[in-house]
Amino acid sequence: MLSQNPIIGIDFDNTIACYDQLFAEAAADIAGLERSPGQTKKEIRDHVRNLPQGEAKWQQMQAEVYGPRMLQAQIYPDLHRFLENCYRQDLTIYIVSHKSEFATLSTDGVNLRTQAVKWMVANRVLSSEGPGVRQDRIFFEDTRDDKIARISELGCTHFIDDLVEVLDHPNFPQNVERVHFAPEEVMPTGLSYPSFGSWTGITLAFFGS
Repeated sequence: MLSQNPIIGIDFDNTIACYDQLFAEAAADIAGLERSPGQTKKEIRDHVRNLPQGEAKWQQMQAEVYGPRMLQAQIYPDLHRFLENCYRQDLTIYIVSHKSEFATLSTDGVNLRTQAVKWMVANRVLSSEGPGVRQDRIFFEDTRDDKIARISELGCTHFIDDLVEVLDHPNFPQNVERVHFAPEEVMPTGLSYPSFGSWTGITLAFFGS
């Protein structure tokens, strides 16, 4: 899967950082739903949006999870193994995320990008030396279009994202190999690019170990 001189771009939310547990807790606290272990963010989102004033509740949950509760998010298993393989082969890694500075319904003034960086430090994703992503290779963009433009500008040869809406975007650069990350979901069919349910699978596909 790796080309010559690969430059790997990775999405952040729901690709590196896992929020399933936090959204389950926020759904109970904000939307009054009973906690249901094992639910994914997508399942919780669809349920909440069907409630009265569901869209507003969902936005409140996002503000809470990506803001004050961000540091409690989990890291997807085997992400570090992937980063270690990249480090051993001296590969360039970028993180490119569609993330605003502040949540629409936030009242606490928490900067979502600052929280994400703090989380990356705490979880050894951001690193100035050794396995990890360098500070100057992390980009937060205001819109999806800006994110896609950044992927192209950085010269990525591969990009890993959980959203097919990003990978299938009409402006997504055609020379970039697309890799879909679909944890704990039914694998989509009909995609023109590979889809993996774990970082273990991605690591094997990229490095064979």
